[in-house]
Amino acid sequence: MNKSVLIAGAGPVGLSAALSLQSLGATVRIIDKAEGPPTESRAIGINPRSLQIFDKLGLSNRIIEAGTRLNAMTLHRSNRIVASVNLGRLEHKRNFMIALPQSHTVALLSEALEERGVAVEYGVELTDFEQNHTTVTCTLASNDSVIVDRLLGTDGAHSIVRKTLELPFPGAAYENDWHLADVRMTTPYATDEVHINLLKGGLLLMITIGDGLWRIAANLPDVKKRIPEGCTITETVWESSFKISHRQVPTYQDGNVFLAGDAAHIHSPAGGRGMNLGIEDSWTFANLLAQSDEDRYSDLRHPVGQAVVKQTDLMTRIMSARNPGLAFIRDWMFLPLIRIPAIQRAVAYRMTALDRVEAHDRGEGL
Repeated sequence: MNKSVLIAGAGPVGLSAALSLQSLGATVRIIDKAEGPPTESRAIGINPRSLQIFDKLGLSNRIIEAGTRLNAMTLHRSNRIVASVNLGRLEHKRNFMIALPQSHTVALLSEALEERGVAVEYGVELTDFEQNHTTVTCTLASNDSVIVDRLLGTDGAHSIVRKTLELPFPGAAYENDWHLADVRMTTPYATDEVHINLLKGGLLLMITIGDGLWRIAANLPDVKKRIPEGCTITETVWESSFKISHRQVPTYQDGNVFLAGDAAHIHSPAGGRGMNLGIEDSWTFANLLAQSDEDRYSDLRHPVGQAVVKQTDLMTRIMSARNPGLAFIRDWMFLPLIRIPAIQRAVAYRMTALDRVEAHDRGEGL
């Protein structure tokens, strides 16, 4: 592929894009305005579809070895299990998820990229760009400029690429902030499962992230006070609060400039799809560019992003059940249905993004 690409943003999505593009022969430069790689855990769930992509890049074994295998999603209410989705029933060679702090994922992807001769340029900020029919001239904070064939914005929810394009980002913020903490705790809860505890007016997520740590997150305040009976926190490693919206740009492309990941779509963390959806974006973009077919990128990825944003929003509202109508749907429709094996199977495929993967890709023949 005789194309040059500047990637703005060196999170998991940007790094995945760089690896995919480099493997297909593109000339890649990846920059990030931060002074160095992240130290916080942030996104932690890597699903089978992302593992499948990393398989093709020769990286999945590194990620699996570094992370914690998650074999099920279990719903709890009032200290009892109300439903469980077993990922082992998926007809796929990677029928599990991996829990790995984002900082570790970034380190592994960066290491692999450096092995291929490309290093992330930290402390380099994209401030502006102009494009013509064939190239993009990018201006950096140092007043340097670089001319590339394509610009890919993977620079997050506050994307300078999206803002420079003046693309709208329609949607709305959730009423409640999300609160999370990485803690060490004693607990009877299984360490190979994602636990979702249904609370009055909200939900609590619990996921082990390795090294004896658990990520707990809730869309209610005082997250550490909401852990179930039988759990005792012994150390708090990191805490944060943030507001989440559900938003999506109307198009992922403007001429020779493209968007992927949170720059194009954001949603509740309840679905565990945010980072993974962006990794799918990056893989699709790279392969289309290699075929000189990148003008199909938005048409292919926008509907996928739209479906995930809508589904995750609905799931978050139903599971949180802040109004009587949604509480009724959750208690008398959703929870009984999810106990049915066929429904569990469908939920597992949807949750892991394998519902859109062709059947012949689900087995060993990747």
